[in-house]
Amino acid sequence: AIEDIISCETIITIGYIDFLGKSAFYELLEVINTWFLDDKVYAPKERNIHVWLTLPTMEIVDITILASFMKAAPNLFVEAKDFRQCFLGFPNDKGATGFVHRPQFVGKEFLYKTGLAIDY
Repeated sequence: AIEDIISCETIITIGYIDFLGKSAFYELLEVINTWFLDDKVYAPKERNIHVWLTLPTMEIVDITILASFMKAAPNLFVEAKDFRQCFLGFPNDKGATGFVHRPQFVGKEFLYKTGLAIDY
């Protein structure tokens, strides 16, 4: 639906975010490698990752960032009362430089191979 709205192809990008000098939703690649499913491997239900869309211009569309941070660190954005609010940046008076998205995997295949997405 987003591709139709912006008239542009997107790619699902999976990774973590650096913000205020700390990494959020970060998981070691060694741990992520254990998530890949085979016949005898148990995949954990909770995984520490973040997912966003990347445009061919390398711009990022991340419609869940506020909701994700409100769940992971509810005291970080105390002025946000509703996770459905959106924003484009941060006030300069807080000293924040913004989010830095750190991709680790691209493409929806990752989501299927790790059991995060399932077709019914």
